Amino acid sequence: MFSPDAAGGELFTLKLRYKPVDSDTSVLREFRVPATVTPPEQTSADFRFAASVAGFGMLLRKDAHTGRLTLEDVLALGTAGKGADKEGYRSGFLRLVESVRHITADDPHLSSR
Repeated sequence: MFSPDAAGGELFTLKLRYKPVDSDTSVLREFRVPATVTPPEQTSADFRFAASVAGFGMLLRKDAHTGRLTLEDVLALGTAGKGADKEGYRSGFLRLVESVRHITADDPHLSSR
């Protein structure tokens, strides 16, 4: 099992190797990803809305990795990330989630846990 403390607070290291077009020698680039958790309220509105859309898709697929995520959570994230919504697409998405929530009220996988 992964332990952030054992890895020095690092979640993983991404290693990429590429060869520039004008070179015969490859270049290795390493990026360390810290094992930190950012609370949703400290993320951007766009990030929260994107997380809402991703979570909605996972719930509809009945993905095994949704944890305790519910449609209420999706609505809360989406509402928090709605922003100016000039074209109304985000509002339309939230109406869709609300409709699915009403239609699937008896589905234990999608309703509150």
